[in-house]
Amino acid sequence: MIKLGLYLLIVITTIQISACSEEKDPKKAFEKGNYETAIRLWLPLAENDDMDAQNYLGIVYSLGLGVNKDYKKS
Repeated sequence: MIKLGLYLLIVITTIQISACSEEKDPKKAFEKGNYETAIRLWLPLAENDDMDAQNYLGIVYSLGLGVNKDYKKS
C-alpha cells in the first residue's frame, strides 16, 4: 500500500511539473505541435532580423499552423 501511494505521488508530481513548465525553445515547441508558443517565441526574434525565426514563421503562416493561412505574411 505504501508503494502504491509513493508511486501515485511520483506520477502526480511529474504531471504537475510538466504542466507548469513552459517551453522556451521555439523549435521544440514547433516539433511538439505547440505552434502558438513557437510563434510567440519566434516573433521577437524575427523582428530582430533572425533569419531562422523568419523562415519558421513563413512556414507557419503558409501552412496555417496555429494561425490562419496568410501568404502575405509568409
